[in-house]
Amino acid sequence: MPAAAQELPADDAEAKGDGSEIIVSGARLQNQKAITEKKASVRIIDAVASDEIGSLPDDNAGEALQRIPGISIQTDQAEARFASVRALNPNLNFTTVDGNIIASPDRGGRQIFLDVLPSSLAKRIEVVKSFTPDLDGEAIGGHINFVSRSAFDYKDDTFVKAYARIGAYENNKGFNGSSPSGKADVVLAHKFGADKQWGILLAADYYLRDSYIPQIENGSRYRYYSRAVNTTTGAQTLTQVPFTFTEAGRVPAGGQNIKDLFPVPDERRWFDYHNNRQRYGASLKLDFQPTDSFSASLKGYYHTARDEEVRQASIASNPVPTLITSQTTGTVRAQHRFEVGQFHFERSLWGGQFILENKFDNGQVLSFNTTYSGTYFNNPESFTEFRNPDLTFDYDTTNRIQTWNPQSPASYFNYENYTTRKYELNTRSLREDIFEGRIDFGRNWEGKDQGLGYRLGGKARWRARSFEQDRDLWNPAVTSNKNPAFVSLRRFLGPVSNNVPGARNVATPDTMITIDTAAFNSFFASTKDDRAVWTFDPQTNVDEVSDYSFDEWNLAGYGLLSFRGERFFIIGGARYERTEFEATGRGTRTGITGFIDTASKGGYGRLLPSINASYDVVDNVRLRAAYSRSLGRPRFDDLAPRGETIDTRGTIPIVSRSNPDLKPRQSDNFDFSAEWYFDGGEGILSVGAFYKNIKNEFFTVRKTQTLDIGSGSQDVLVTQPINLSTPVKIKGIEFNFVKNLNFLPAPLDGFGVSFNGTLIDPEWQVPNTTTTASLDLDKDGLLDVQPYRSPRTLRNSANYVINASLFYDKGPVSGRIAYTRTGIQLDGITLNEPERDNYWLPMDRVDLQLGFKLSKDLKLGFEVQNLTNSGRRENIGLRQELVQTAIADFGRAYFISITFKN
Repeated sequence: MPAAAQELPADDAEAKGDGSEIIVSGARLQNQKAITEKKASVRIIDAVASDEIGSLPDDNAGEALQRIPGISIQTDQAEARFASVRALNPNLNFTTVDGNIIASPDRGGRQIFLDVLPSSLAKRIEVVKSFTPDLDGEAIGGHINFVSRSAFDYKDDTFVKAYARIGAYENNKGFNGSSPSGKADVVLAHKFGADKQWGILLAADYYLRDSYIPQIENGSRYRYYSRAVNTTTGAQTLTQVPFTFTEAGRVPAGGQNIKDLFPVPDERRWFDYHNNRQRYGASLKLDFQPTDSFSASLKGYYHTARDEEVRQASIASNPVPTLITSQTTGTVRAQHRFEVGQFHFERSLWGGQFILENKFDNGQVLSFNTTYSGTYFNNPESFTEFRNPDLTFDYDTTNRIQTWNPQSPASYFNYENYTTRKYELNTRSLREDIFEGRIDFGRNWEGKDQGLGYRLGGKARWRARSFEQDRDLWNPAVTSNKNPAFVSLRRFLGPVSNNVPGARNVATPDTMITIDTAAFNSFFASTKDDRAVWTFDPQTNVDEVSDYSFDEWNLAGYGLLSFRGERFFIIGGARYERTEFEATGRGTRTGITGFIDTASKGGYGRLLPSINASYDVVDNVRLRAAYSRSLGRPRFDDLAPRGETIDTRGTIPIVSRSNPDLKPRQSDNFDFSAEWYFDGGEGILSVGAFYKNIKNEFFTVRKTQTLDIGSGSQDVLVTQPINLSTPVKIKGIEFNFVKNLNFLPAPLDGFGVSFNGTLIDPEWQVPNTTTTASLDLDKDGLLDVQPYRSPRTLRNSANYVINASLFYDKGPVSGRIAYTRTGIQLDGITLNEPERDNYWLPMDRVDLQLGFKLSKDLKLGFEVQNLTNSGRRENIGLRQELVQTAIADFGRAYFISITFKN
């Protein structure tokens, strides 16, 4: 990755104006470093950098990223997990540390979990938006690169920075109690040797979050009924109306108008989550720079994120209407259950890098880079359920929070009526190892000198991963009065939860009771082997077909030329990537006892050309344009032969399988930008436009194909992922503005503002069904889609994202108030039922940070996260018109911190 570190202020330097007044610090220094990096790059990039105390003041790497233009963050339980570049799906990104790949703990895909990585990992985070041949071709949204610290970043021989923060989340009262939350990190750097040619840097961190997140969900669908009323008796006849597909889309059967039908909600769910999250890790880097022309670096790192989660739930489901009184009210019979899920997530990431670089007297540079990265994912989880099978509820969907009031509170609140339904234990584990080597040779390829430049290189990578799942199920036995069916919920009652807002909207308040997990776990441990109490189902059919192993090899070579004139720069070339893979799994087949070992393999090669150009209209105004082609590789579990089934009992065999012939996404990317740098490099105004034409989008469909499944070619009904023939087209604009308000009178001249945003306009087609006969394959085996619909946004992508902040840095005082708004985004698609498409509604968040320098080396801080108490809201429907399906309350968080730097 390109670096302009020699042009940036050192992390422990303080830029001074006339006299001794510090004029570049805190947020100002972060902005200046990011702007300098953007201007120096040969590509279109944006960045976020550490401040004068070497800090990115964020909980994890994902939260640090969200301050970069065009970046939005997808959260898990209110914590940043995945980064969306230019509001695009996180699966379309490629993430590296110092340009080197890192392993992914995603059990079926390739996403990097940013909540595993601390913000202290990097001195700077770069997001590359236009691509050159020397970069890995596996990036459509953006290439995210974490530039790690080095002892040579600091002007003094020894640098020490220690940071500690403690506080609490507003939602900190609940059934499990809670502890304080906070984080701590330390950076130690030292240069040594006779000529200070050696440098060593140690960075370590610890993070703890303990909080509750109440959430209500209203199911993922509505069932539609017609109503006939007997005019004499007033009795109702209610008939569920199915839907059919036409060229116009999905419509009610029998030609009925949907406006004349009555939607009945499918489910009411209350959840109260207790999250205890910990992250700890360290990295060690040894640098050797005996001369200006030679350098060597050896780095190792280890990071672990653990999440202990308990989810208490109250769920009313499977409703059958007995009376409908309006479009939003009625009466249903439904079952009700209380359940608890106990989850443990562990994601560990480790690796090492060795880099050599030599600059020859003629300006040529040779570099060698080898890296190893590994990850381990472990996820045991259990579910305990108590059920009352037959209750009657009056429902009302008029308001934002649905109400389901029991007609018989005595039965609803009689916990003797809730008997043990099951105990389920799932364990999932993943291991991935990646080995990579790279060599590069070139001269003046970044065009620091006028004239011609070039670069050549190659890379080889081997990735090996294995996934394993085990599921066990204990059901109540029926042979004895020791049967847990006689053991009611009352025996395991925990405290009442007052967190869930829906629970306070029923006729009798505070009805969200919880299950005492310690009491039930003790009971289960003492009885699980007693077959008079439990029957045991090892769920072998799930265990065997879920496991897979996957090996992938990537070979790549590239070449590029560059030329810099007095006011212009151009760099272009091509990259060729060859990918091969082999995978194994297990499946079933009618007539064969047990499980069948299956294997698949495949491969593809792609030529990826690119060109980037810039022109300086005047000294501080630059125009850029770029074209590149890049890839988005399929998920591992879409290629590996896991869960394959062949059922030959019907008139046509039915096959469910993966697709080793799945083609990677291929995107042609066009980028344009205009950049104005002012205020001596501390301010910027940039405007950009981009267009992406993405071929071979993935969807899982059911389609009749001619296959040989062991007895010659025949028609087979196949369910598998397949590529669409119609491309996904994305148009977008983005802007970025940073300005220090130093024209204001003192002390107001310490203020500054930043404002950036991205707006995208996608054009894509989604099948309205997985089974209609109009799903056809073209000559290339791609899926032609008719009929189809065009959702409002892309999957897991927002239609816009806006970031704005007001910051202050002057003398001992610093502060920042930051606002983020993420537009509506499509969270899930239901191909057979378009009205079940699930959208996250626009989300707003405001964060506040204040700091005060107690001395040159000591700083006190105060922070409020989510000042406006924003949460997640979800709607379903083709136009998001139906009643909200989910509301999650994240709450605020308050922290105080102390930082020492010497």
